[in-house]
Amino acid sequence: MRRFDSNAVLTAAALTGRSLAWFPLWVLMIVSFCGRGLSAGCLILTLLAVPAAFAARGTYRLRGKNTGMILRLMLYAVTAAGGSLLLHHVTGRWAVPIMLSVVTQGAAIAGTDKPLPDLFSFTAYVFSMTCTVVSVLMLRIAVLPIPGTLLLIFAGVISMLYFLLRNQFMLYRMVNRRSRTEAAVPAEIRRGNLLMFGTVMLIIGVLFLFHAPLLRLLRASVHVLVLLIRSVGRGIARLIAWFGGAPPEIVQEGSGEPGSPLEHEGSTGSNPLWALLWIPFAAVTLYVCYVFLTDWVYYIRELFAGLLKKLRGGRGYVRTTGHAEYTDTETAARREPSAKLRRHRWKKAYRAWQKMPEGSEKFYAGYQLLLTAPAWAQGAVQGSDTVLEIRRKWEKDYLPEDLLHAVTADFHADRYEEAGLPAHAAEDLRRALEALA
Repeated sequence: MRRFDSNAVLTAAALTGRSLAWFPLWVLMIVSFCGRGLSAGCLILTLLAVPAAFAARGTYRLRGKNTGMILRLMLYAVTAAGGSLLLHHVTGRWAVPIMLSVVTQGAAIAGTDKPLPDLFSFTAYVFSMTCTVVSVLMLRIAVLPIPGTLLLIFAGVISMLYFLLRNQFMLYRMVNRRSRTEAAVPAEIRRGNLLMFGTVMLIIGVLFLFHAPLLRLLRASVHVLVLLIRSVGRGIARLIAWFGGAPPEIVQEGSGEPGSPLEHEGSTGSNPLWALLWIPFAAVTLYVCYVFLTDWVYYIRELFAGLLKKLRGGRGYVRTTGHAEYTDTETAARREPSAKLRRHRWKKAYRAWQKMPEGSEKFYAGYQLLLTAPAWAQGAVQGSDTVLEIRRKWEKDYLPEDLLHAVTADFHADRYEEAGLPAHAAEDLRRALEALA
């Protein structure tokens, strides 16, 4: 990836992310053992580690290996000593500043000769995120103040740098995976990709900046929902008490034990209808959870897939070689929609088919709709199958009724015998589709 290694912006992003990987350790050590100087200490370590990483990478371009090694050792000694003195000045301690400076500068300078994709790898990113979580847990256990905003900003910055790098590396591999040369990513693809990346980062930034009003709005929505559930619960309680033989008592506002959406407002005796109430409640809860964990996830993925296709222009990448032109399209494997979702989509298409005007176009559209019915197993109908083979598969594996006999005869009469569609062709097809619907 010589062309990629020469990209100054991506190199700067990788070196910055690499240098900031130890940020959670800085926060944990300074808060735990120093008690002051957190912001100034993190700023000092950042301003020393990032330039040191840039300078160390520059030394690998020198001709003499010994000269580069000597320069890196000198750079390490100066930055580690300077960081220790500056941290001592803002924290008032010696042990922690020396340890942080030695570890940070050594990690920032070592390994800066790696290729660009390996400078800030997935392992380094996971390490920094894990250290962030561990730091928060340890500070909470020790009952020490947790700089949540500072750690959240760090997590956002480090994640943005990592995903920017992964995004550009993916584009580079897609463009060059069929070529022995190292070509640059086309400007159109890069612009569309960066637009999508920038939009996602902007949304995350807006959510972070306006998290307080959004949280208040969310709490208000939850409060309204709880009031609605309690109102429905009171109505159900009155209805249960009425059918159980005890007229509902009027409960004053604020009386009784709060916290239960279904307050027993009837008689205090045991009513068997209350036990039966949990059956539909549990069934509805399980159904809602199933829908949200399957179909809604699929809907969201379909939405983002459509957005990505629009940003890419709705086509593959076309590249002209010395002899011919080929189209390179990369397809992502996605989860198949559930049987319930397929049935829902098919019935929606069937209702749209019913509204079509009569004619041969409606007949062939209905026949195509029949071939995509949920009753067929996945892959049962092949593109090379004739209408006769399709009818035999249907009669053998799905419905024993000869629903497709008349439809197949109508298809043959129009397509192969060129006698036109019979007058009863639409009715034959409608009966077959009604049996499926």
